[in-house]
Amino acid sequence: MSPIEVEWDPRHRHRKKPPSRVHGLWDQFRGRIMGKEHLIHRGERETRRARQYNDAVREARKARRIVDEERRREERQREGRRRRQRRVGVGFPFFGLGRGYRTKVYRNGEVEVEQITRDHPWLHPDKRCLPWYHGFYDEMMGFITGDKSRRSKGRSMREHATRERHRERRHRLRELRQFSHDMRTRSRHNH
Repeated sequence: MSPIEVEWDPRHRHRKKPPSRVHGLWDQFRGRIMGKEHLIHRGERETRRARQYNDAVREARKARRIVDEERRREERQREGRRRRQRRVGVGFPFFGLGRGYRTKVYRNGEVEVEQITRDHPWLHPDKRCLPWYHGFYDEMMGFITGDKSRRSKGRSMREHATRERHRERRHRLRELRQFSHDMRTRSRHNH
């Protein structure tokens, strides 16, 4: 069995790591402890290069951020012109659709910014009910501190949130049934 031969490409060079301020300070520290001047000077050079490198990176990021903001602003303006021409005409009360778009105008000094939004986000109902953990903090703090009134307040808040969630769920199901019934009736009459 022949041994494995590995050939290294002499032209291949590893990318040097960017200069590090911490590494430069560490070299200075080692040089001062061991009394070696070349380590101190090497650390100072690396610290100086790291400062220049970080300044250049910061400037490049700032320039890129400005270019990106300009591009986003132009895209928003183009998208805004397109959106203004569209309207949503389908009525889905269950999903909170069917109201079309509206335009909000914000005046910031002399600049008018138009933001085109929906009345309700996609797939969000008109009314948002309380979350399941509503009142949980008060109930737990009442339990931990031994405050019975706070504990009962938290429990009643959670019960209220549960009742509201169930009521809202029934309401949404009723709307969905009504909507599906209307769609079936409409499709029967059209055919």
